[in-house]
Amino acid sequence: MELAKQSELSYWDIKDIKDKAKIAKTINWEKVKDMMHKFDMQSPMKMATYWDQEIDFGVKKKPFPFHRHYRINLEKMLHSGCFTPKKAELFIAYAKSLRLDRSLLTGVSEEDVEDNDA
Repeated sequence: MELAKQSELSYWDIKDIKDKAKIAKTINWEKVKDMMHKFDMQSPMKMATYWDQEIDFGVKKKPFPFHRHYRINLEKMLHSGCFTPKKAELFIAYAKSLRLDRSLLTGVSEEDVEDNDA
C-alpha cells in the first residue's frame, strides 16, 4: 500500500482517509479470527471478497440476527480496505500523521465545510 504525502492530498482526501481510519479502528479482529475458524477461511480478505461478491460461505444475510456482528465487520473491512490488524494499525497511524488544514481548501466556503463537518 503506497501512501501519498500530505502535500499531494486535498482537504477532502484527508477527511476521507481520517473517516476510513475511524472505521478501521472499530473492526473487532477477535470476531474476524473467530469467523475465519468457524467458516474455514484462509484469510480475512477472502471472506470479505466472498461477502462482497455474494458467494455463500456460511454467513447469513439479513434478517438472520446471529451473524450481524460478522456482517458488520466484513462491511467495515471492505469500506476501509484493511484486511489484517497490522494493515489497520498502519492505516490508522498514517491517518493520524495527516493534518486537516483548512488552508488546503480552494474554492470552498467556510459554510460548506461547517455543514459537512456536522
